[in-house]
Amino acid sequence: DEQLKSTTDDANRRIEKSEAKSSSNEKYLHQMFAQRDSPKALQLLQKRIGASSGKMDADKSIFSLPIPCLEEIVQQTHHSVATMKISAAIFTKEEAPASSSQDACSFGEVDGRLCFAVADGVSTSSRQSEWAKALVIASIGSEELRESRFEKAQIQHQEDGERLTALVEPKLAWVWEEKLPLQSDATLLTGHVSPDGSAELMRRGDTWAAMKKETQDDWQIIFTPSEVNGTLAVNSHSPLEFDETTSVSEISKLMVMTDGVASTDSKFLDDVWNKVTENDPAKLEEFVNQGRQEKTFENDDIAIVAIDVRGFRHN
Repeated sequence: DEQLKSTTDDANRRIEKSEAKSSSNEKYLHQMFAQRDSPKALQLLQKRIGASSGKMDADKSIFSLPIPCLEEIVQQTHHSVATMKISAAIFTKEEAPASSSQDACSFGEVDGRLCFAVADGVSTSSRQSEWAKALVIASIGSEELRESRFEKAQIQHQEDGERLTALVEPKLAWVWEEKLPLQSDATLLTGHVSPDGSAELMRRGDTWAAMKKETQDDWQIIFTPSEVNGTLAVNSHSPLEFDETTSVSEISKLMVMTDGVASTDSKFLDDVWNKVTENDPAKLEEFVNQGRQEKTFENDDIAIVAIDVRGFRHN
């Protein structure tokens, strides 16, 4: 009896110790999540788990949306890049958080020019949100290395899928694993603008763009929205190809958009420009909700990048 009691007490102590450790680990994970943007938090995590050192990418010259884990319905950002004013906005359908959008956008300065990209993950494909974000990030850089960046994004996308399996809820892991070999698809519009107002744009699939010259009152459509259901897209298993490429000049204002923007009316595009460049997400949300009732916006994810080439030379 004494031996049994001793064994039982010892087992209970091990259970209590295990439960205390589990509780401590859970608290630590919550703390790490709360400090996920802190480089110091990553350093502490590295020390705690004994991870090997690696170079952190401290390059903040590429801006992208959506930002993960935020609850806002609309995400907006405003920056000055390559002497130009840039505003971007992203939101999703049915008043879900913008962070869950299948669309993505990015921009940054490369060799004195502004590079930009918008992408729309294809809903019928696998891991489309991740792929759209990977595509817009890979689009920002020199033209000479575009194919290399794209190939690296494909490899990284596949490797990330395998690594993330361990974080998926165990009972759903088999669903995730079944999707890993499947391709991811996203439409893409990318390009660059120089401070003199010249630009080159390329697209694959149903994305579109509009511009104004200094002397124009109306918007000029560069790439028209597709009237065909279903679209070509950039996929994670094939080489990068574009359907259309064009060069334009004398740009004063440029907007690039995914297909959630459903009207090419010039007055409407003026309103889109004003709401996206204004720092008031509540007004933008109200504008989009009204537009969905009026069919100027689809009930779909939307990404818009508005580029004022005049920069701070004009108010």
